[in-house]
Amino acid sequence: MRVRQAFNYALDKELLIDTFSGGDALVATGSLPPGMPGYTSDSNRGYPFDPAKANQLLDEAGYADRSTFPVVTYTTSGYGDVGGYVTAVISLWQDVLGVTIQPVVIDPFIYYDELYAGNTGNIYQSGWCADYPDPQNFLDILYHSGSRQNIGRYVNPEVDTLLEQARIEEDVSTRLAQYAEIEQRIVADAPVVFVSHSLQAALVSPDLDGYVLAPLGVRQWHRVAVNR
Repeated sequence: MRVRQAFNYALDKELLIDTFSGGDALVATGSLPPGMPGYTSDSNRGYPFDPAKANQLLDEAGYADRSTFPVVTYTTSGYGDVGGYVTAVISLWQDVLGVTIQPVVIDPFIYYDELYAGNTGNIYQSGWCADYPDPQNFLDILYHSGSRQNIGRYVNPEVDTLLEQARIEEDVSTRLAQYAEIEQRIVADAPVVFVSHSLQAALVSPDLDGYVLAPLGVRQWHRVAVNR
């Protein structure tokens, strides 16, 4: 766990967002994005960029001599050479932690077939967009040990039990509190290096009434009217 946490602390997510998204994204402090039911804005949440903490954790994990740390593979999709983003991520980790990371590039056409088959290497690149605005569609789908979408093979029996309880909880407040606790446990285990949540923007005429930019991108045209 210390190694996974070290990799989280060693990545400058704000720099990546500024460089590759023009600042048009939010730093991810967990799986749930702001605004999603169950999200908590705890100031201690997540892994801020902290090179000293990252190296301390790697030392505590038994790798004070970095030459003993194994070569890490980073699996991504593409053709030939890796792109600028992956190069930046690998360079940041190598510079901060003093480790060696080897990119593995897979044809985009078969990329997710390979991931679902278990050919993820040590680290793989992926993202997720919810199908409906509910924390179950993030936490249960991505982190329950029996879920097909749990590509990283994360297993925590306590988290499994809590997820199964939250599925059938009928009280909304209790259910959301359960998911908040579940996410805290997942973040602590650090099975994922949480990087960013994308932002959306729309230019809307002042003559348009009732337009709402929904989080999942589904346009609510039945609520829109032209006021001229």
